[in-house]
Amino acid sequence: MNEPRSLDSQADLDQYAEEIAPLLDPQCRVEPLPQHVWTATRIVDGDGRALDLVKDDDPRLRVWAQLPGDASVKSPSIRVSALAPKHVADHIRRRLLPQHAEALEIAGLEKAAQEAEQRARRAVVQRLARLLPGASVNPEYPRPRYTTVSFHRREDLEDSAFTGRIWATVGPRGDSVELEIHALPEEAEHALRGMASLDGWCTRKGDSAG
Repeated sequence: MNEPRSLDSQADLDQYAEEIAPLLDPQCRVEPLPQHVWTATRIVDGDGRALDLVKDDDPRLRVWAQLPGDASVKSPSIRVSALAPKHVADHIRRRLLPQHAEALEIAGLEKAAQEAEQRARRAVVQRLARLLPGASVNPEYPRPRYTTVSFHRREDLEDSAFTGRIWATVGPRGDSVELEIHALPEEAEHALRGMASLDGWCTRKGDSAG
């Protein structure tokens, strides 16, 4: 029976990965992973999909399938004995690649949904901007799935009729908005509250000195 491969150094693991990579796909290449806690290297295929080979305290090799950094789905991984390169490649193809493909599909759907939500929130901000001519839109406090912006008088327009300040927090799909209104002219505030009422937005009066 084959003995496990000695992977005591970074060079050992890099060489092992070089032998595994072409068995997965002729277009696969090996890339370094700097500043990793453990001895590690990366195999990347022709489409940019990445697998990290990690040698930690476990006698077996850990192979992680990498996903986009903002994906919420857990990155799949397997443990496999560091025997002949073909042994590892076979386990990766049979056990890990199907999980990787499924996770990437989920991550892609998540990204598409997030982009659609961002477009919806941006459309709400644009609606508000059209209602407030002369206002400057200033992005503030980004957080996942919400957009908070402030509207101020544009300093480059001396004759701007816009005064006061508005804070708008737009919810995930653009279907909920919280408005905080500070010292807005009566006509503009009336129009804004009318639109807010029609769309079911929440409004509150801010401190006029703010």
